[in-house]
Amino acid sequence: MSQLKPQKSLYGKLLAMTLTPLLVLAVVITSFSAHSFANTMNEEVKKGLMDLNSTILTLYDHLYPGDYTVVEQDGALYLLKGEHQINGDFSIIDTIKKNTGVDVTFFYRDIRVITTLTGSDGNRMIGTKVNAVVTRDVLETGEAAFYPSVAIGENNYFAYYAP
Repeated sequence: MSQLKPQKSLYGKLLAMTLTPLLVLAVVITSFSAHSFANTMNEEVKKGLMDLNSTILTLYDHLYPGDYTVVEQDGALYLLKGEHQINGDFSIIDTIKKNTGVDVTFFYRDIRVITTLTGSDGNRMIGTKVNAVVTRDVLETGEAAFYPSVAIGENNYFAYYAP
């Protein structure tokens, strides 16, 4: 006895012809939407970080009039704003971190001199270097830069660096 092969019905063929373009369209729309959503979120985070950067600088300008200067003495680095030494004084940036959840760091060249970032040991990451890409993009060009994913220590961050 020979076995008969089941043949696809007209209904099955029409169903496949109808569903295939719909599934392809759904994948395209989902991919586009996800990409668009990620870009919009990155732009919003960037704007928020730019605004916070401006607020912090304005706050320091009002509290401590004068220029930022660096004094290197006996192998130590002292960052001054006007006459006030700001490295070692974490009160402002710790309050900002507490209220906003955003970590704040001041650099001298490519070295962290004041920060809310802590390492796995719980100590502030003072004296650590910034990524070489940031040095190239920000310090060498003199332009601010936003990065949607920066690894610092064991965590990934949105980061906005300004000279």
